[in-house]
Amino acid sequence: MALEEDLSCPVCTELFREPVLLSCGHSYCRRCITDHWTTSRSRSCPVCRQLSPHEPLSNLSLRNACETYVKERRSGKQKDKGLLCQIHGEKVQLFCQTEELPICAECKKHEHKYHKTQTLPQTVRLRKGKLKAALRPVEKTLLSLQNGTSQDGEISKYIQTQTRQTEKKLKEEFRKLHQFLKREEESRIAALNKEEKEKRGKMERRIKGRIQSLSDMIREVEEEIMDDDINFLQNYNSIMNRIEYTILDPWLCSEALIDVSKHLGNLKYNVWEKMKDICPYYPMTLNPNTAAPCFSVSDDLTSVTLCVHQQDDPNPLGFVQRVIATLP
Repeated sequence: MALEEDLSCPVCTELFREPVLLSCGHSYCRRCITDHWTTSRSRSCPVCRQLSPHEPLSNLSLRNACETYVKERRSGKQKDKGLLCQIHGEKVQLFCQTEELPICAECKKHEHKYHKTQTLPQTVRLRKGKLKAALRPVEKTLLSLQNGTSQDGEISKYIQTQTRQTEKKLKEEFRKLHQFLKREEESRIAALNKEEKEKRGKMERRIKGRIQSLSDMIREVEEEIMDDDINFLQNYNSIMNRIEYTILDPWLCSEALIDVSKHLGNLKYNVWEKMKDICPYYPMTLNPNTAAPCFSVSDDLTSVTLCVHQQDDPNPLGFVQRVIATLP
């Protein structure tokens, strides 16, 4: 009670509300000192009568002390109330293990007469011990996680290993595909170059032959032009027909050009058809993550073999279940 008196306003005799400090050192509720000054028409202290020319300052320390005192008093009341039996008003000293309830001595005599009970402190002590024992594995797991020695840490490292190995295999598979496409590209370009060489060769031989033929014809016509007038006129029509026939070139056709459709027509599809020989399809694939440690799954995930020696970087999850076939 002495503490409550120290924390009470001299005017209203209740706990301070918004306490303020006067220049004389005394404290009051802000409203109490304001009302007092209004009534007395002077700014004197109700205790020592000393005048306070300045506005009072908020007493933060006193306000915090009052708030702390109120909280502790409320907590103490709730605690005392919680220790009393709500039925009989007696102090709770026992714990019913049958119904998992704190009870008083009167409860034990009547409602819980045939139930198994313990003293409240004994129950609390035992159950705190059980909780601490249950926490030990959790604390051990936490420590192993912090030190990186837990299974989670091993799995994290294994994931890195899996990533490196899978990336290596991916690169190898794509290297094979790149090699196939490179060979196919070179083969098709070689076929195109071969056709070009053949058709250009034919064209060059034809050009050479036509040069020779036209040169001979020009020479013959020039000789016949030099012939006497009678013979020239007699041979004129024949000479003209020969010139016109020579100018015509019935040999030239589309077959003389490169067969573009043969090289580019359905190119992607034709290459894909050939790729099926090196890209087999499997309706099911195996899951290496669920294989037993004594089994090794092939790189293409289509077969499994028994391991004679310990595998490098074994799966930290161990043997979870039998190898599962995965539908794509």
